[in-house]
Amino acid sequence: MEAKELIIVIPAYEPDHLLPELIDKLNEYFHGHKMIVVNDGSLNKEELFKEVEEKDNVILLNHEVNMGKGAALKTAFNYIRELKDSYIIVTADSDGQHKPEDIYRVYNFYKKYNKGLVLGSRKFDGDIPKRSAFGNNCARFLLQLCNGIRLNDTQTGLRAFGSDLIPFLLQIKGNRYEYEMDMLSLAKQRSIPIHEIAIETIYINNNSGSHFRPVRDFSRICSVILKYTLPLFISILFYIGGFIFLYFQFKNHEQLKDYNYIIALVGSGIFAVLAHYLMNALGILNGNPYVFKNKRSVAYYLLGSIVVLGLILGTSYAFSLFIPFRWLSFGLGLLVPFILLVVWVYFFSIKSKLFED
Repeated sequence: MEAKELIIVIPAYEPDHLLPELIDKLNEYFHGHKMIVVNDGSLNKEELFKEVEEKDNVILLNHEVNMGKGAALKTAFNYIRELKDSYIIVTADSDGQHKPEDIYRVYNFYKKYNKGLVLGSRKFDGDIPKRSAFGNNCARFLLQLCNGIRLNDTQTGLRAFGSDLIPFLLQIKGNRYEYEMDMLSLAKQRSIPIHEIAIETIYINNNSGSHFRPVRDFSRICSVILKYTLPLFISILFYIGGFIFLYFQFKNHEQLKDYNYIIALVGSGIFAVLAHYLMNALGILNGNPYVFKNKRSVAYYLLGSIVVLGLILGTSYAFSLFIPFRWLSFGLGLLVPFILLVVWVYFFSIKSKLFED
């Protein structure tokens, strides 16, 4: 096995003795392969990083100030890009939560399939810190609901991919924990395969060494998930606005006033789907133009749109048959499909299937 085949990237902020120990173990598992450690502006850790730099196969990169995990990963990716060669890249955390055996399994899985993005996913069962379990469950639920990505662990730092993805990875905005979430959303947009391998879940001292800020960083992660749903929310506004306009436009029409509710429902629905299509096709407001890269993608999009629109129109019309208040039946027609969607996502995405190898 040639040394250039693998590079392990380890972003580190305020690490402890577990980082040198991890490097020693990785040198045993991956003899001769490079490891890039990025010191992300740690304070009073000169001796520790000097020890790290002196170890075999280690390249140490430094940030003068703390810039965030995403920025540390980009620094390493830029360095690898300058090497002008092909590598398998594995990113791992510095806090001892990723065992060398699991790092090897993730690397080996990617090496076998040589495609996409491989995640080492924790199972989150047993004695897990509450804030970690809660944060992952919320992020997992939102990612499935808003982006259609079904993953067991959205925040894992153990990932493997080819250096051919570096140009894509360097384009991703965000310098902190939201960077890794954005990576998943954009990979989905670009039809980059995402695989999961179950790894051991390790939390040392109840995860007290984590630098994750629950409120600020979790809000950033949620904003990353939600920003890709802007075309959906805006198309809903078009649906509501179109309904109001058409309802009153035909309310006093001499020949069509008895059908103004149906005209408003169908017309505004078609208008909303068209608006959603254009925002995605043209990449407006984080729309996903990659949906339309081939005929199959377009067919799936149109089929999904017809199903969702049919469900909304059908429930709205059904409620109108026994509810005299048209606005109430219209509102319920929007609310009920949304509730059904949330229930479906909750029961069928919280426990996702892991790839085992």
